[in-house]
Amino acid sequence: MRLSRLTDYAVVVLVRLAQAGCVETAPSIAAGTGIPEPTVAKVLKGLAQSGLVSSQRGAHGGYRLGRPLAAIPIADVIVAIDGPIALTACVEGTGGS
Repeated sequence: MRLSRLTDYAVVVLVRLAQAGCVETAPSIAAGTGIPEPTVAKVLKGLAQSGLVSSQRGAHGGYRLGRPLAAIPIADVIVAIDGPIALTACVEGTGGS
């Protein structure tokens, strides 16, 4: 299974938040991961809309995990970033010449 680049970045961001254990800003996450800040902001927006991270406004604001990292299935990350997972069945013996 191949992950999109944004989903891969989302996993990196989630691991960074888990390691921090506290509120982190998008610029701090970008600096710590090497991912460009606009990309981090885009990933965080998708993760926040799905409830995987929570945001806190204000002078001491930032992002934190919505639940422990071990309780976040990769499928939830994929759906948060890329949308619903669509599987196609392989069809054998379709006839063809």
